[in-house]
Amino acid sequence: MDWGHLRPEACAVAARSAPERLAHLRASHWIGYGRASQALAQLEEMLAYEPPTVVEFRWGPDVIRIELREVAAGTELTLLDTLEVQGKAARDAAGWHVCLDSLESSLAGGSEPREQMERWAEVQPHYVERFGPAAASIGPPERLQ
Repeated sequence: MDWGHLRPEACAVAARSAPERLAHLRASHWIGYGRASQALAQLEEMLAYEPPTVVEFRWGPDVIRIELREVAAGTELTLLDTLEVQGKAARDAAGWHVCLDSLESSLAGGSEPREQMERWAEVQPHYVERFGPAAASIGPPERLQ
């Protein structure tokens, strides 16, 4: 398999066996956010797994699909979140925005980004404006308020 489009540290992980890669993903050093841990726990409900380019799984009533594609500048990540309820679209889009910001920072060797709820509060109004009020009828989960 050609891993040339990945960073060297990612190549080392990608070259491991499937059980070793899963152990690496589940290790506490990877992403320490509760939502990430919740997503990893739900990988048992895997719908599609086509390494190294596609993973699709159920997250509660929703379906999450992550696709990787090699591009000239590196790797493009496409995240599709098929929602059961339209009213949480702005909320979840802002959440994914913050998660992807954190992932980008981590991959670049940066430090932990600032408080996630503060960042979420900054980006969420953009998604309300873009998706419309019907996509914002459900606010953040109680544990995040």
